[in-house]
Amino acid sequence: MKTKSSRDKKKAGGGENLFELLNFNAAGKWTGEWEEVEITVDSGAAESVAPENFAKGFKLMESEGSKVGQIYTTADGTEIPNLGEKKMEMWTKEGNPGEVTFQIAKGVVKPLGSVKKMCQAGNQVVFDDSGSYVINKATGKRTWLEEKNGIYIMKVQIPKAPVFAGLGTLI
Repeated sequence: MKTKSSRDKKKAGGGENLFELLNFNAAGKWTGEWEEVEITVDSGAAESVAPENFAKGFKLMESEGSKVGQIYTTADGTEIPNLGEKKMEMWTKEGNPGEVTFQIAKGVVKPLGSVKKMCQAGNQVVFDDSGSYVINKATGKRTWLEEKNGIYIMKVQIPKAPVFAGLGTLI
């Protein structure tokens, strides 16, 4: 069993894979209910959106967009309705905690993280051949992006059901 001091060491950047630590909640109790998600970082998205089957353990809540019948237009011109939103805790592979809110929409095939929403949440997004990242302007903490098949992705862990609250917003 891992101790609090081993979790603290992880957060400081040493030792095992950080995602292994996420099997413990804030009280040090084993949860084992986290999943890795790849979020495509999208500079052309006005909202962070995800498919209907995303984060199944989280309740779909009514959002401002779903209340008014908001419609999104995809890159190919298809119109898709906003079905509501899901808000959840997340951890980056660097150990940065946060909250993320996705608008859920029909026809979306993968989670898209809106650069606009990241910036509105107090972050700066840097795309660069020598290393791309999201930096929290208040804390200075960086979340590194990976390039995969010509796009930038952010790997995060999300719980399969709600665990924490009040971690701060990344997206």
